[in-house]
Amino acid sequence: MVDVRLPDGRVARFPDTMPREEIRSFIQQKFPEPSATPAPTAQMQSEPNLLDRAGQAIGSTFTGMTQGATLGAYDELAALLGTPIKAAENLITGQDSINGIGDVGRFLGSSFTDAQGGQQALVNQAYEQAPVSALAGDVAGSLAFGLLSGGANAATIARPTVAGMAARGGIEGALMGSGTGYNSSEDPSLEGRLSSAAQGAVVGGALGAITGGLVGNSMSKAQRNAVPTVQDLADEAGALYSAARSSGVTSSPQMTDQIANTIEGIARAENVILPSGKVNDTYPKISSILNVFDEYKNRSLDVGEMQSIRRTLQDAAKSIDPGERRVATIMLSEFDDFATSVAPELAEASQLYRRSKLGEMIEQAIELADNRSSQFSQSGMENALRTQFRQMNAQIIKGQLRGVPPELAEQIRLVADGSPIQNFARSVGKFAVRGPVSGVIPTIAGGAGFAAGGGPVGAALGAGAVALPGEIGKRVAENMSIRNADIASALARSGGALPSVDYSPVSQALVNASGNLGGRLLPNF
Repeated sequence: MVDVRLPDGRVARFPDTMPREEIRSFIQQKFPEPSATPAPTAQMQSEPNLLDRAGQAIGSTFTGMTQGATLGAYDELAALLGTPIKAAENLITGQDSINGIGDVGRFLGSSFTDAQGGQQALVNQAYEQAPVSALAGDVAGSLAFGLLSGGANAATIARPTVAGMAARGGIEGALMGSGTGYNSSEDPSLEGRLSSAAQGAVVGGALGAITGGLVGNSMSKAQRNAVPTVQDLADEAGALYSAARSSGVTSSPQMTDQIANTIEGIARAENVILPSGKVNDTYPKISSILNVFDEYKNRSLDVGEMQSIRRTLQDAAKSIDPGERRVATIMLSEFDDFATSVAPELAEASQLYRRSKLGEMIEQAIELADNRSSQFSQSGMENALRTQFRQMNAQIIKGQLRGVPPELAEQIRLVADGSPIQNFARSVGKFAVRGPVSGVIPTIAGGAGFAAGGGPVGAALGAGAVALPGEIGKRVAENMSIRNADIASALARSGGALPSVDYSPVSQALVNASGNLGGRLLPNF
């Protein structure tokens, strides 16, 4: 027996011995081709009324929704449910038969193919009658599928970046697109479906990457906005200091003697106090610290006095002499432990104060770069930021800028040196026109286009082929530099760790829907 698909989507069986010409003649008799110029009739000439068009739009919208929500597998699912009915119909009408137990599988497969062909014809008709409504329904169904699937896969992300979320969106979009492309293929063969799946993966992955990048940018902004401002940190630290002072808490004389002896012990261990009992003249700031503690021995210390002593220690910890700076830092750490044991609020207040000062330092660097950006006619703000952050990076390396969390130090280095993508965009941006010198190459390219016979249009295209990518590259590099500087500011104000943000089900729904639609673009639109 030979299976032949009829023009209405059904499959007819013919004996192997029947000549091909007779089969073709039989099909043509049953399904004659329409005349090239059919006689007009009143029914053909009449246009569907408003109610009919509304019904078609509603039906096409529903069909599109089912296709989108099932990754284009609605016709297969409907055909699977309708296979028993189609099988019974084929047996009753004699369109097909079962020749023994071994033929049952073939018979059911043929019935499914008949049912699927009919369902596919209905889907195609819906997209042809009201393509806009069908596409709108497809989008809604895709979003619904993405929302349901995204709810199970959404996660909390510590550092959402545009590149990272674009990569994730590309993978998710490719998976969605390949499934939709496979199910929506107009070629029912395995080879045709695999080809459509590959096309859907490419287009779906591209759309998913774009959507993922936009989602990542939004998540990154939300993460930075969640960090307190410099003023908020300073106000909170000030409130804690005031609360500690108002509490009236003091150290006992015994506690004061103990911290004074600890500081003196550090000085002796570091050879700041000589065997004769004199203080080494090379450490004048340490000598001042020892004098202060001698003054406060055998008495209580209130919060104000502790803050005054701490400022003296901080001053010594900033000494230009490395040895004196190292010893003073050890002493400051011991004193902070002592002060925290007396007034716990001081530890949190000091931490908030340090975060506010680090944030102030970064924001000042950004402001200076903005003021000096006009000095860099070609690279502008991007080069100005690099210059400011290089200075901070050098201070960190030399040990002149201390107390910087590792995450912040790495972000400062990133702004100073740039990422690989940013540096590539920066190189391309050198062809952006910002004056006579930078306009030389685009002018040459325009002249080449003119000389090649393109005339004024060729000259404009030649110049634009160089200047336009240069302008885009400049903008990309500058935006990436500004964004990285903003992240550095947020890291400084957060103490080195940004708050995690959620990759919400809605965000993932958008990514999945993009991939889903990508799988339908090539096969159907």
